Amino acid sequence: VIIATGRTPKKLNVPGAQEFENRGVSFCTTCDAPLFAGKDVAVVGGGNAALISALDLISYADKVYVLQHREKFVGDDVLIERLQKTDKAILLVNAKTKEIKGKKFVESLVYEDLTTGEKKELAVDGVFVNIGQMPNNNFVEGFLKLNEYREIAVDCRTTQSSVPGIFVAGDVADLPFKQYIIAAGEGAK
Repeated sequence: VIIATGRTPKKLNVPGAQEFENRGVSFCTTCDAPLFAGKDVAVVGGGNAALISALDLISYADKVYVLQHREKFVGDDVLIERLQKTDKAILLVNAKTKEIKGKKFVESLVYEDLTTGEKKELAVDGVFVNIGQMPNNNFVEGFLKLNEYREIAVDCRTTQSSVPGIFVAGDVADLPFKQYIIAAGEGAK
């Protein structure tokens, strides 16, 4: 048996987030960035995935707000510096997303400034959510060994799981890097 079920993006648990999925709320910058050409957008998240998403959006959007709920971004400094050098990116820290508003499509994002407690609203046409991913493996809990991130533990040389005859490939496995090319290589292995 080969398990290659991948990962699912974590979703925002705020009013409007689910309602506006595929109507302005997106989890895939590569897929949807061209739809927001000439528009203002927000990226929610503070790690590398969010920063790379923002860098990709700069090629299309007029303005890219990046909202991080912590005091500082946790992604690589080189990505932060690249965003700071453009006049299109606005980096917001201590900014906790509270709501996504709109009629048929996203029209704004409400966040709380955690420093002041003030609620602020950004006029945006899109919200790109990059707050992490979860392995798609609920069906193996209690059967296969999982690591602390709920990824299936494998022998990196053979892709064998903790149960003989069950192999794991791709982003559901406890491999250190989550990239398409690595997932494809593990599948070939």
